Amino acid sequence: MSPVEPRSIPRSVESLLSEGRQAYVAFESGEGPHVTPELYTWSDGRLWVAAATSTLKARVVENGTRVAAAVIGRGTAVILEGAVEVFDPRKPLAAVRGSSGSQMARALVSFTTRNTGDLLGFARDTIKGNSVSRLPKPRVLLAIEPDQVAFVENDRVTWQSGWASTVSSDDARDVPTGGVFAVAAFDGPRVAPARWFADDERAHVTSELLALQGISGDTGVAVVVDDYNAPGPGAKQGTLVRGDATVEDDGWIRVRPRRTVDWDGTETTRR
Repeated sequence: MSPVEPRSIPRSVESLLSEGRQAYVAFESGEGPHVTPELYTWSDGRLWVAAATSTLKARVVENGTRVAAAVIGRGTAVILEGAVEVFDPRKPLAAVRGSSGSQMARALVSFTTRNTGDLLGFARDTIKGNSVSRLPKPRVLLAIEPDQVAFVENDRVTWQSGWASTVSSDDARDVPTGGVFAVAAFDGPRVAPARWFADDERAHVTSELLALQGISGDTGVAVVVDDYNAPGPGAKQGTLVRGDATVEDDGWIRVRPRRTVDWDGTETTRR
């Protein structure tokens, strides 16, 4: 697929990509899809994420790996998919060659500027001992160049580029009340904003988004609920559920969990 031309992206999409707080990045692992929230920046038509080298993401994602990401706003979301280019600071000569090196330099400045509060919060928690490690882990930069992008407003796809699927008004369904906001990842990888009903082990994604991305039938699934009210790891709370799922009628997704991870600050529980 060809990358989406940055000049063709509507201003509303650029605005959310520039102003969103976190990107929910999904990728395929040996145990199915995985999704986590990450600090990011949007620069040179790419979504840039800094991943600690100790994370599953950094170990699994290589040059050319396809990933998906969602940036969430107030009643809006940008969903994108594309291949990754990996910039490893432990290999500086490879990182600075050619135009990609210039893009990386601009992305680092943009990443630091837009995430200053969060980065200072992480440094503060490290000094206070609220971080798992006193020494920050090395990071790799992952640059996602999207070849598929969609903009969602009030649970409707109002613009998309790159997907062969089409959607119609018949694909729209009411979003159920209750549950909690979540982001779900599926085989592909695919990613979408969702509602998570933990007691029923069900998620809901609008039928329009499922149809656009071709998500149906049985699939691997990961659902993340993340509550990040202040900068720094000590303020993070959330749950990641991974397992198998069946997409049912009207956007309902029956989840069969295999593994659940809860975190409260730096305390992590697996079950």
